Amino acid sequence: MIAKSVAWALPLAFGRAAYQARPDVELLELAGRRDEAACRELLDRYGPRLLGIVQGAHGDLHAGEDIVQEAFLRAIQQRGQLRQEASFFPWLVRIGLRVAIDLRRKTKRETLVAEDPEQDAGPEAGPDQRLVEAEDVAQVKLALAQLRPYPRELLVLRYFNGFSVAELADVYEKSDVAIRKDLQRARDAMRDHLSDWFKG
Repeated sequence: MIAKSVAWALPLAFGRAAYQARPDVELLELAGRRDEAACRELLDRYGPRLLGIVQGAHGDLHAGEDIVQEAFLRAIQQRGQLRQEASFFPWLVRIGLRVAIDLRRKTKRETLVAEDPEQDAGPEAGPDQRLVEAEDVAQVKLALAQLRPYPRELLVLRYFNGFSVAELADVYEKSDVAIRKDLQRARDAMRDHLSDWFKG
């Protein structure tokens, strides 16, 4: 009985291992042919990391999982646009951030009139704000929220997700020099938003 159950599980295990060994571009092509195992492998590899990035850069959307799902669907549909030599994940991040921005614009249009000001209480709410560490985190989140989407994304990707300048250049299809300048502007904007807090 045990031998039979092990024998039944072996094809599944070997099948999974075969997919785990495949490169991203190959999995993407298989996913485009409706290979569910390839889709699942791509989601396992990059879904959680993309979700963290989306929630960090656009945390007020409360729709991170939907954005990740839509990003993967668009990536599969647009797989012909991925250059063979390009890194899959920065390309996927670029798609995910575009999906997030599209959703932000749509949400802003739909809720322009019926906005509840108390929904954005965010960092100010809760007793933990009395702790210095919580105040630091709250101030940084508040300052990030006041930035425009692009500089906020840059800072979240660079400092919270460890993206290199080269990876950011890949995500935004810019030169390393342009990304460094944009990062400096984003840091300057962040510093301006935090200046009163630093003085206090």
